[in-house]
Amino acid sequence: MATGARPLRADAARNRDKLLVTATQLFGERGLDVPLEEIARRAGVSIGTLYNHFPTREAFFDAIFPERLTALDRIAEAALAHPDPWDGFAGFLEGLFALQAEDQGLNDALARRFPVPAEVTDACHRGLRHVDRIIARAKDAGRLRGQLDEVIQRSANRP
Repeated sequence: MATGARPLRADAARNRDKLLVTATQLFGERGLDVPLEEIARRAGVSIGTLYNHFPTREAFFDAIFPERLTALDRIAEAALAHPDPWDGFAGFLEGLFALQAEDQGLNDALARRFPVPAEVTDACHRGLRHVDRIIARAKDAGRLRGQLDEVIQRSANRP
C-alpha cells in the first residue's frame, strides 16, 4: 500500500495477504513463471482482485523479495562473524544452498530470469561483496586454496 493511501478494507487486506502467501508458496515451489491465474485461483480470489492488488508480476516481486533477501544478508553476516574463517565459509555455502533448495523463485530472481526490482540487484551486489570478503578471509587464514578465484572464473565462462 502506498504511503498516504487509504487503509485497505478488512476484506481487501485479507485478500491481499492470501495472494502474498499463495504467491510466495507457489513461486518458492515452482519458480517465478507460475501463471498469475493459478495464484488467484489457489488464493480463492478472482483474477481481477489479483490485478487490483498486484497490477504486474513484478509488483509481487517487490512485495515478496525484500524479506527473502534479508536471509541472504543474515547468512553472509553470520559467516563473516564466525571466529573460524573456514567454518564461516562452509556455513555460508550451506546456508545459501539450503535457501536455494527451498525457494525456486529466489533462484529465478538471483539468476535474473525475470525483470527484478532494484532491491534484488542491490542485494546481489551486496552478496557478491560479502562473498569476496568471506573468501578472502578464508584464504588469508590459509584455509582455502588461492586457486578458487581461477575455478570460479572458469565456471562463470562456461557455456
